[in-house]
Amino acid sequence: MAEQPARIGPGLEASQIYEPVPPPRSDHAVTLGKLAWQSEAAGDFGRALELLERLIEVCPDDSRAHQELGLALLRLGRRSDAVAALRRTTALAPHYAPGHCNLGLALEECGDLVGATAALREALRLQPDSGFIAYHLVAVAARAGETQVDVKACPHDYLIPLFDGYADRFDTHLYETLGYLGPQLLAEIINEVPLGERRPLPWDVLDLGCGTGMTGVPFRTIARTITGVDLSPRMLEHAVRRTMPDGRRVYDTLLKCDITEALSTLGTGYELILAADVFIYIGDLRGVLTSIRSALRPGGLFAFTIEVWDGPEDYRLLPTRRYAQSPAYIATLARESGLQPVGHREATLRLGEGLEAVRGMVFLMR
Repeated sequence: MAEQPARIGPGLEASQIYEPVPPPRSDHAVTLGKLAWQSEAAGDFGRALELLERLIEVCPDDSRAHQELGLALLRLGRRSDAVAALRRTTALAPHYAPGHCNLGLALEECGDLVGATAALREALRLQPDSGFIAYHLVAVAARAGETQVDVKACPHDYLIPLFDGYADRFDTHLYETLGYLGPQLLAEIINEVPLGERRPLPWDVLDLGCGTGMTGVPFRTIARTITGVDLSPRMLEHAVRRTMPDGRRVYDTLLKCDITEALSTLGTGYELILAADVFIYIGDLRGVLTSIRSALRPGGLFAFTIEVWDGPEDYRLLPTRRYAQSPAYIATLARESGLQPVGHREATLRLGEGLEAVRGMVFLMR
């Protein structure tokens, strides 16, 4: 998935806020700023750029205006100009952590990993409790070859906007461009289990990180109920409309929450739990696998995929902003949590943004 420049703050649907308006007075700073923000929210970055340039003429020391200008320039592909605008932001507001964070991400896009790491490190110094900034710092430091600090999972304030913005093109991009195989791989490894070694059908199924609902489709015919869980409201809007050829909805229940919350509140009683391309956003799986074990009925199955990490650490945040885990780490957690390995295999999960094969593994546990 292509990275977007960081934007710290709430968003609105463009259709709710953007309407064509007459050109504002060139000296009306509040109006210029509001219209620039509306234009940017509607995706009209050229118009936003024009308005922001006029705003800076009126208020040359407005640090937020320079930041918005930098983000608009970045979205238009004018990276060096974006960096200059964002450097002006940090000069005007040296204690504003989001300004340093956005500068760091712009420098990363320009290939200046040393400068990006320094800017993100300054942002984290100013806002040390920000998981968002720490997450990006670790990913950029990985690209620069630096030793990582431990960031255990992707922060929600990164993940939700990312997938809300991706939801409308998610299926087309993932399947047609990247050749995504996650649901198919899970179905295949489960179908290899002899009927005599499975619980009787139908099953109650829990789909963790269900997204737009693709993973649930292969399992609808064997399910009594399917519950889907996801953080992204826009993803769930697609999942609730997902139907089978006979018109049945794929999901009986959809919940907006993270998987830790879901596993702690939904209780036990599932014959099958699925996690396709979910653990790429969680590095430390120790508590997760223990909770999954508790949510399964005796003999219940847990099928999931990971990206593979071959280094000495248990897991690693990659420059792609995705986590990879070592197979040895997964085996250790299975033993500790009381999950019995049933099967596993190496697999290409999908293509990356450069159309390279993404190496992973699919696991089945009981």
